[in-house]
Amino acid sequence: MTDQIRQLVGLVERALGGRLVDAYLHGSAVLGGLRPASDIDVLVVAARRLTGRERLLLDGLLATSGSVNRARPSS
Repeated sequence: MTDQIRQLVGLVERALGGRLVDAYLHGSAVLGGLRPASDIDVLVVAARRLTGRERLLLDGLLATSGSVNRARPSS
Protein backbone atom coordinates (compact mmCIF):
# COMPACT_ATOMS: atom_id res chain seq x y z
CA MET A 1 0.00 0.00 0.00
CA THR A 2 2.87 2.41 0.74
CA ASP A 3 4.07 2.33 -2.88
CA GLN A 4 0.57 3.05 -4.15
CA ILE A 5 0.22 6.00 -1.79
CA ARG A 6 3.57 7.41 -2.96
CA GLN A 7 2.47 7.03 -6.59
CA LEU A 8 -0.84 8.68 -5.83
CA VAL A 9 0.72 11.64 -4.03
CA GLY A 10 3.27 12.09 -6.83
CA LEU A 11 0.51 12.05 -9.43
CA VAL A 12 -1.55 14.58 -7.49
CA GLU A 13 1.48 16.85 -6.93
CA ARG A 14 2.31 16.78 -10.65
CA ALA A 15 -1.28 17.54 -11.60
CA LEU A 16 -2.01 20.24 -9.03
CA GLY A 17 1.41 21.67 -8.18
CA GLY A 18 1.10 24.44 -5.61
CA ARG A 19 -2.69 24.11 -5.56
CA LEU A 20 -2.44 20.89 -3.53
CA VAL A 21 -3.33 21.69 0.07
CA ASP A 22 -3.23 18.20 1.59
CA ALA A 23 -4.15 14.55 1.12
CA TYR A 24 -5.76 12.37 3.75
CA LEU A 25 -5.87 8.59 3.95
CA HIS A 26 -9.10 7.30 5.47
CA GLY A 27 -11.47 4.34 5.43
CA SER A 28 -10.38 0.76 6.00
CA ALA A 29 -6.70 1.63 5.53
CA VAL A 30 -6.68 3.63 8.76
CA LEU A 31 -9.40 1.70 10.59
CA GLY A 32 -7.54 -1.62 10.34
CA GLY A 33 -9.91 -3.39 7.96
CA LEU A 34 -7.84 -3.18 4.76
CA ARG A 35 -7.94 -6.41 2.71
CA PRO A 36 -6.14 -7.35 -0.53
CA ALA A 37 -9.19 -6.44 -2.64
CA SER A 38 -10.01 -3.26 -0.68
CA ASP A 39 -9.81 0.12 -2.30
CA ILE A 40 -7.67 2.86 -0.79
CA ASP A 41 -9.72 5.89 0.19
CA VAL A 42 -7.92 9.21 -0.16
CA LEU A 43 -9.32 12.70 0.18
CA VAL A 44 -7.36 15.35 -1.74
CA VAL A 45 -7.86 19.01 -0.88
CA ALA A 46 -7.00 21.61 -3.52
CA ALA A 47 -6.83 25.38 -3.14
CA ARG A 48 -9.50 25.83 -5.81
CA ARG A 49 -11.82 23.86 -8.09
CA LEU A 50 -10.19 21.55 -10.59
CA THR A 51 -10.15 22.51 -14.25
CA GLY A 52 -11.30 20.05 -16.89
CA ARG A 53 -7.68 19.21 -17.64
CA GLU A 54 -6.92 18.59 -13.98
CA ARG A 55 -9.92 16.31 -13.75
CA LEU A 56 -7.99 13.96 -16.02
CA LEU A 57 -6.15 13.19 -12.81
CA LEU A 58 -8.98 10.77 -12.08
CA ASP A 59 -7.83 8.55 -14.95
CA GLY A 60 -4.38 8.31 -13.40
CA LEU A 61 -5.79 7.59 -9.96
CA LEU A 62 -7.98 4.79 -11.31
CA ALA A 63 -5.01 3.30 -13.14
CA THR A 64 -3.00 3.37 -9.91
CA SER A 65 -5.73 1.70 -7.90
CA GLY A 66 -6.30 -1.17 -10.32
CA SER A 67 -9.54 -2.44 -11.75
CA VAL A 68 -12.55 -3.56 -9.75
CA ASN A 69 -11.92 -7.12 -10.93
CA ARG A 70 -8.53 -7.61 -9.33
CA ALA A 71 -6.88 -6.93 -6.01
CA ARG A 72 -4.69 -3.93 -5.37
CA PRO A 73 -1.08 -4.47 -6.41
CA SER A 74 0.91 -5.74 -3.46
CA SER A 75 3.69 -3.55 -2.10
